[in-house]
Amino acid sequence: MYVLEQDVEFTLFDGHVVTVPAGYTTDFASVPAWARSLVNKDQGFRAAILHDYMYDNQYAITGNERKDRKIADKEFLHQLKQDDVSRWGKFWMYAGVRIGGKPWWDDTTKKV
Repeated sequence: MYVLEQDVEFTLFDGHVVTVPAGYTTDFASVPAWARSLVNKDQGFRAAILHDYMYDNQYAITGNERKDRKIADKEFLHQLKQDDVSRWGKFWMYAGVRIGGKPWWDDTTKKV
């Protein structure tokens, strides 16, 4: 786990600005061992911070949990694009959160 030493600001695809505060704890990306060879471990850190924050805080709740999770995942993809992550990196990282993110989203829903 890593603790942010300073605020990190993101502009979402709808133009809203989200600030992840200093002190926030993130693991950057929970990549299973079998998938580590598919992604560049040096890419996607900022996107992972935003994605973790959105999941932890159930950001963008509109009353439909699936839609909300999908929004968080789409923001992750948007940030990967902003950070110039490679085409295949974006593909595998986004596929990973869509396939493997539900248990984390569901677990956080119970805490909020």
